[in-house]
Amino acid sequence: MKKSLFTLLALAPLAWASAASLGPKALPAMPSDTYTPLGIEATGFTSNHHSSRAAELSMEYMPAIPSEYMGALGFNNSYAGQETAMAFQLTGEALEDFAGTQLTAVNFYTGGNGKTQQNQIHSVTVSLTKELEEAPFYTQTSQFETTKIYDFVSIPMDEPYTVEADSAFYVCVTFALTSAQDYCVVVDGIYHGGAIEGGWVGVKSGEDWIWDNLASSYGFVCVGATFSGDAVPQNRLDVVDYAAPSVAYQNENFEFGMLLQNNGANDVTSFDVTYTVGDLAPVTETLTLTKPLGYLDTYTIWADDLKYPNASANAIDVVMNISKVNEVENSSRYPSATSSILILPEGKGYQKNVVIEEITGTWCGNCPLGYSTMEEIHENYPDGGLIPVAVHVSSGTGTEPMQSTTYAQVGNMVSGVPAALLNRQEQVYPFPYSDVIEAYEAMAAIPAVGKIDLNVDFIEGEARKLQYTATTEFIFDFDDADQRYAIAFGLTEDNLGPYNQVNYFTNQGEGFGGWENQPNPVSLIYNDVARQLNTYTGIANSIPASVKAETPYTFEYVATVSSKVKLENCNVVAYLMDLKTGVIENATTVKAGNFGGSTGVSEVTVDANAPVEYFNLQGMRVQNPSTGVYIRRQGSEVTKVLVP
Repeated sequence: MKKSLFTLLALAPLAWASAASLGPKALPAMPSDTYTPLGIEATGFTSNHHSSRAAELSMEYMPAIPSEYMGALGFNNSYAGQETAMAFQLTGEALEDFAGTQLTAVNFYTGGNGKTQQNQIHSVTVSLTKELEEAPFYTQTSQFETTKIYDFVSIPMDEPYTVEADSAFYVCVTFALTSAQDYCVVVDGIYHGGAIEGGWVGVKSGEDWIWDNLASSYGFVCVGATFSGDAVPQNRLDVVDYAAPSVAYQNENFEFGMLLQNNGANDVTSFDVTYTVGDLAPVTETLTLTKPLGYLDTYTIWADDLKYPNASANAIDVVMNISKVNEVENSSRYPSATSSILILPEGKGYQKNVVIEEITGTWCGNCPLGYSTMEEIHENYPDGGLIPVAVHVSSGTGTEPMQSTTYAQVGNMVSGVPAALLNRQEQVYPFPYSDVIEAYEAMAAIPAVGKIDLNVDFIEGEARKLQYTATTEFIFDFDDADQRYAIAFGLTEDNLGPYNQVNYFTNQGEGFGGWENQPNPVSLIYNDVARQLNTYTGIANSIPASVKAETPYTFEYVATVSSKVKLENCNVVAYLMDLKTGVIENATTVKAGNFGGSTGVSEVTVDANAPVEYFNLQGMRVQNPSTGVYIRRQGSEVTKVLVP
């Protein structure tokens, strides 16, 4: 049985980085009470290490994806001489790809030393084994010289190993630490779903090795191998990412882009692209490259003159396929991309409002960056074009004071914090603010199929109940609208706190939005905190089964609000949910103070003797405010004031 390594320490916090919804996701920084970050900076890396074309074809394979997300890991209570190992398993499709080839080198990236800021390890043992707990069937010890951090090292095999089909094995690299400050396990910081073959880490305890898999928390270890011989894959051009609009207008051009990678050992000089738009006849074009595409090189193509003549309530499929490479059939397992695109009638469509649901927590040391962005949105988008919702989640080691159980499914949509979801369709890193706004504006420019309006009223005599009246409208006739769309309601609260927010950026230099000048922890007031969600996917039968285009339909809902929530500080968000995709088609909000009906404020009390507290517009407590605008809080009363 494989034992767990409970004492793993992060050398550098792996923060979320901006990632398109189609690409891999970066892993989160861990809570500071469990993991200790140390300051080694990446010195850069080269993604392609393949040699130039030679008589013998070769390929370098690494399950990890070396990138700007890379980080090095060490162990608690480590010591000089401690043996540490990284390993990946050659199995599945990779084993099938390389069956019959020779494994001629083992490759890895170097870590570093937390004190010297250099790699101090210069001896490595490479081994091959059928099972990690068993003795290896091949072992070789070699020396290398580099002192660089995150430097690529290739160890040639003294005796190349011929890969056998249907015989999986592990490739391991083992180091002996020179000091307790050595952090030699390098991970890619990329989320790989449920895959585990590339995430194995081991430490030796006495005569036994203890192995654990870090794939779900830190990504894959940066260990790979070189395979050589005529049996290596050739003429293989993979589609590794694509971009296409979700909607387009009939008879108007739209674009479809693909990112291609040469994952065959031979150069690519030409390839055929076959594309099909709905039920139109397929079209094939041949692209001849002016410069050969080498192994692991990437290439981007765009088809920018696609169009479809008929509007329809049902999306059409657009398929882009790399059918041939170098005039022979593409050997790729991933030769194509398909996107469903809704074709709108000319000139139709509604303005799309966007909900940004930031996943955060007071325990998260990187989350002050997201806090700044959400506060700017709170101030700059009072009209509801961009609707902020701060979803606070638990760290797993303790409770979060502003956590909402009804918003838990939204928090589960990401693998780490801070992260932000735009209409539950695209994930972005919530910093810097300009990047978030750029992503929002791109999404808001896409017409919506439906719109939603909202009125919120207090109910006479019902202190904790609110009446929601939502009106929806669509551009198509639907006979099954209740199966396509539904309405959900969310409640957020302003002026919560102050609470202590962990801040990793204290004294970290410039470029962290001013948080480098704030203490750890920092006391903050929070706005737009997710408090209550009336169904994650939408309320059943909130949309009629049959609707006519451009005809309003009204839905009423009574929500009972928790006594822990101050109604005078609440905002209500109405979500128009797409039941087929789970994304937010459109949304609207009614801000605090704009509710109608009897206000029910008799339950609100203001303590005139409560101490007065001041906060700046970023929510940070200010002990002695100078001239400027501040948030003044006394008891439950919160106002903006100008200090002369």
